[in-house]
Amino acid sequence: MSSKFNFLKQDLTAMTQDKDFFCFDVETTGLSPSDNRIIQLSMIHGRFEGIKPVEIDRMNFYINPGKGHLPLPDKIVDLTGITTETVMNQGISEQEAVQRIQNFFGDHKINLTGWNISFDCKFLTSLYARQLLEFEPNLVVDAMQIAKQRIPKTEIKNYKLVTVAENFHLDDGVSFHDSMEDTHVTFLIFNILSQELLEEKEDSEPLQLIKPIVYKMESWSHFYSQTSMIKRIYLDTSVGSIFYDQYKDEFGAKSKELDLDMVDSNYLMEFMLCFTHTTRIGVNSIQEWKGRIEFDS
Repeated sequence: MSSKFNFLKQDLTAMTQDKDFFCFDVETTGLSPSDNRIIQLSMIHGRFEGIKPVEIDRMNFYINPGKGHLPLPDKIVDLTGITTETVMNQGISEQEAVQRIQNFFGDHKINLTGWNISFDCKFLTSLYARQLLEFEPNLVVDAMQIAKQRIPKTEIKNYKLVTVAENFHLDDGVSFHDSMEDTHVTFLIFNILSQELLEEKEDSEPLQLIKPIVYKMESWSHFYSQTSMIKRIYLDTSVGSIFYDQYKDEFGAKSKELDLDMVDSNYLMEFMLCFTHTTRIGVNSIQEWKGRIEFDS
């Protein structure tokens, strides 16, 4: 088991000890947490009975994103089925939304799970910030990362929620991109996979991850709308071309043959954070930097 999955299991184990956790999902007006807004939020309060998660309660509501974000983009309406009329007639204010979320958390630690949950957490952070509050979860366990650990790449075409749901025959009658249905399906998958991961015995010897040599780094941007932008940072390395997707907050590879589970992602993240610019970098400057911070071999 690679180091990132060891940390995943440690956080999951800590979550079982706290017992209560919250599974959630959001639908939004776009991909940028700073420029776009949440229009639907759903959450399930779960509780571990031993290592088995059980549902305690759930909530679901629409949020009116405000005049500057209405009418909703056609592509969002087509994707989610949420219309401008829905959020205007049924949507609550962002202030009330934060209050409802706080009440739902109650006195419990904010232990969270969801599908590609970093995306949803960034939107909650921005929602809280607009109310001059800090969103500070205690533990965050990504159900998608558990799926990546438990389901081999050879057995599934991708790790999208709909694909993994199909793999477990949990997709029947589900309208994906409705946050309540997505939250429910995520909870069911989390129920299955978290128990498997917690029951799995540790490997006798930890897997040695690859720290690739980076020859070149460059940025790429694509405008999703007038107010948001997808950013990727490409790394030309000794094991192949690897990219970091800013909004998904994850690494990817151009080649399907490159197994990223064997690559030390923390090492690559440290490398990128060392350079604040996104222009091409020569090999000499990279080699000098590697020596300067004394990487572990």
